[in-house]
Amino acid sequence: MAITAMPARDALNAARAPDPYAEGTRVELRQISYFVRVAELGSFSKAAVTLNIAQSAISRQVRKLEEELGVQLLYRNGRGVTMTHAGSLLLEHGRSAVDSLEHVSHELSLLRTSPGGSAIIGIPPTVGRLFTIPFARRFRQAFPQVNLRIVEGFSGHLLEWLFAGRIDVAVLYDDPAANSAIFEPIVEEDLACIGKSALPPPTIDGAVTLSSLCALPLVMPSRPHGLRTYLENVAGKMGLTLSVALEVDALHSMLEAVREDFGYAILPLMAIQREMSGSGLQAWPIVEPQLTRLLYVATASQRARAAPTRQVAQLVRAQILDLMPDAAWRVARRTAAAAQGVDDLSDAEIRVEPRLA
Repeated sequence: MAITAMPARDALNAARAPDPYAEGTRVELRQISYFVRVAELGSFSKAAVTLNIAQSAISRQVRKLEEELGVQLLYRNGRGVTMTHAGSLLLEHGRSAVDSLEHVSHELSLLRTSPGGSAIIGIPPTVGRLFTIPFARRFRQAFPQVNLRIVEGFSGHLLEWLFAGRIDVAVLYDDPAANSAIFEPIVEEDLACIGKSALPPPTIDGAVTLSSLCALPLVMPSRPHGLRTYLENVAGKMGLTLSVALEVDALHSMLEAVREDFGYAILPLMAIQREMSGSGLQAWPIVEPQLTRLLYVATASQRARAAPTRQVAQLVRAQILDLMPDAAWRVARRTAAAAQGVDDLSDAEIRVEPRLA
């Protein structure tokens, strides 16, 4: 059997070197970082200047590192330092560890200022027609490293998806008193009676009353669509009942049904702006009472304070407000202020907890 001799100093170090995984061995990345800089520069004083740390603090941490590892890493002399064999080995692997740590730190810094990964936005069909393409352009410019997905659904479905974590931010119409979320009211829009120009409903000064509408055949979404629920609640408080001739849950099909004389629809003006020109359809304002709906940006309570979620929600809000000149919307400033007792919409939010049965 061949026996290879080992230098006395290295043999001594090997004999006393502890198991690096043994309990009580605590090597810090900070210590390795200091050692790498000292070894690269060949001097404690130069490392102190580069790191902007007191030389005594660096010397103390390197000494602790040697004690923890149980080996001498540096030969110290009046002209600086030189590495032992153990020091050379640690420098080879330590430099890689320090570089990896700096890379991760940089990546985390970028994540704090610009979200990564993916973002899923849920919107109702009435909003999607004006919102989707302009927002996609804006989002790509603001967050080029983030994959965007936009899904459409009714408000009830959007809230379910939001709470289940399937979407990050929802744009919706809903009664926030029924759900646990953070709602920010953005805009308020009027509902209008939509019908064929050739078959105008009974009007007073060009407007339709709700009582007159209830006597007409209506094309409505089915329950529990938020619009249907809202209209039935308003009518019920007035002792009225909606006369539903046809239930259709798709916006395009609703408008087609109106064109084919199935009845009248009650929709936000925004939903049919692009279909009004040359379509044979007309919109009449509704009065007694005036019917309006609030549009909210909603985030789940447990994720609303996370920086990426806030940034995406702010971008959604900004895009909706930019659409106001092209839509029959009003900023919901007064409603938001009344809800929170504040004057500035940026400080107004409605935080709602679930009702107990």
